[in-house]
Amino acid sequence: MMGRKLNCIGIILIIISLLLSQVESKIDIKNSDKRFLLFISLNTFTASDKLTSLISELEYSIKQGDYPFDKVIYGYVSVFLSAYYHKNKAYSQAAQTIKKAFFYLDEVVEQNPTNWRLIYLRLRMDAFTPRYLGRCVVAKKDSQQLLENININSELIPMINYMYARALFSCEQVTQAKKIMAQLLQENEASKKIARYSFTSVPPWLSIEKTAVIQPITLESD
Repeated sequence: MMGRKLNCIGIILIIISLLLSQVESKIDIKNSDKRFLLFISLNTFTASDKLTSLISELEYSIKQGDYPFDKVIYGYVSVFLSAYYHKNKAYSQAAQTIKKAFFYLDEVVEQNPTNWRLIYLRLRMDAFTPRYLGRCVVAKKDSQQLLENININSELIPMINYMYARALFSCEQVTQAKKIMAQLLQENEASKKIARYSFTSVPPWLSIEKTAVIQPITLESD
């Protein structure tokens, strides 16, 4: 009798765990909190079916209304999907996908030229893309525009300077890039921490980026 009860409990626990895993695997972008959590975790998406499913949902959402942040998410997701295709030697699909990624990132900035947060998020992608994609010129322009904007939270400036250095480096303006990086290493601890990623690694989302850039943008999309 006791054995049967234990078996039943075991089966129930398995069913519950399966249901929970299904809920967690669903992609939902219907409100600001879910958009925020989705966006900051995009780099953990490795399965192509999950990325393509998200793109389909974003395409539908974009058609239903003008949600600038959805276009940003679309651009980021497409970059990750393109990387997946490239890794698996599906070069034609990779090229088409990356082209669409930059189309949406450029479009949303062009449609909202005074929204510095959208410019920042485009820069956050462009500054770290491979040199052969040719996005360094756009990244340089965005960096300069942001550094001239007096409305930006001062805690973001070290990161913007760092991304400017990365853009210059990709554009083969190495001397100027190294000069900025050296300056960052002479400043406060936050600046030093960012600069230690040098010209090869990508810093994770900073707390100030989440609170001053991403969260306000997600609220605009509600």
